[in-house]
Amino acid sequence: MNRNALLLAGAFMLLAGSAHAENWSIGSNLGLSDLHPKHGGDALVVFGAPSSPGVIVPTFQPGLRLGASSKGGEFETYFDTGLTVFSSSSSTVTGYQLTANLQYNFGARSSTNPFLTFGGGVMGQSYSEGNNNSNPIWGGGLGVRQRVAGNHGDVRVEFRYDSISEDKQGFEGGTLYGVKIGFDLWMR
Repeated sequence: MNRNALLLAGAFMLLAGSAHAENWSIGSNLGLSDLHPKHGGDALVVFGAPSSPGVIVPTFQPGLRLGASSKGGEFETYFDTGLTVFSSSSSTVTGYQLTANLQYNFGARSSTNPFLTFGGGVMGQSYSEGNNNSNPIWGGGLGVRQRVAGNHGDVRVEFRYDSISEDKQGFEGGTLYGVKIGFDLWMR
């Protein structure tokens, strides 16, 4: 079984563990990413609104967030997902990213609270000509969220550090610094 399949299986198990959670959420991110290649070279700075994995110019921060919260709200598990398809008359390129994450909310019952999050997953591209690549990605972040609309939503800002592994197709991987701004709608 390849490493990416194990990562995805772990991601699903993480969210399935919250199946009995009291609250479910759906949200979106916009972000600024700064990728520093593993072996030096020029850094890549990209802004995405909403963020997505990209196919020509990646943003490295997924755009759709699906999550669940524990009864007291201290713990959240969530998937950050992204999918981009670029198609022309002769070829199609698909970019994807899926990460499973765990978030701890300090003072979860407060209207404003800091949080700590970490997780991992996979990102990659698929080309209609048959070339495919995927890269494990893992990391964490620190942020602050503000509850809105009678606790039916929140707005958050997060500073992230992620590591992207190299692949066999020539992407050397690197260190990714990012800022995310997002919102979540809570289904209570």
